[in-house]
Amino acid sequence: MLGHFSTPPTTNEKPHLNEGVIYIGKTSRLRTRPRQQHGKIKNEYRTRFADDKLANLYLALYAMIGCFHMNVPREAFLAYYERKLIWEYAQRWGHLPVLNAC
Repeated sequence: MLGHFSTPPTTNEKPHLNEGVIYIGKTSRLRTRPRQQHGKIKNEYRTRFADDKLANLYLALYAMIGCFHMNVPREAFLAYYERKLIWEYAQRWGHLPVLNAC
């Protein structure tokens, strides 16, 4: 998840429901994806929030290592879980996280 906050957010049990969340996504490249981000996402963030130095951009990771002892394909579960978090955010705020809507 990516968030835009002028002051560091406080943690809660459902951080994806924080109004400052601007992007919810999944990756299997945990070592490189957070640093690289999507070029489109990074550029859109800079444009929308006038934050060229990314000073107010926050990253939250949830590693699901070891969670796949279930008899379901890993990619299917990750796709479901990503959409579940987006759906819960949309139900709470009435819109998608701003950079998911791009």
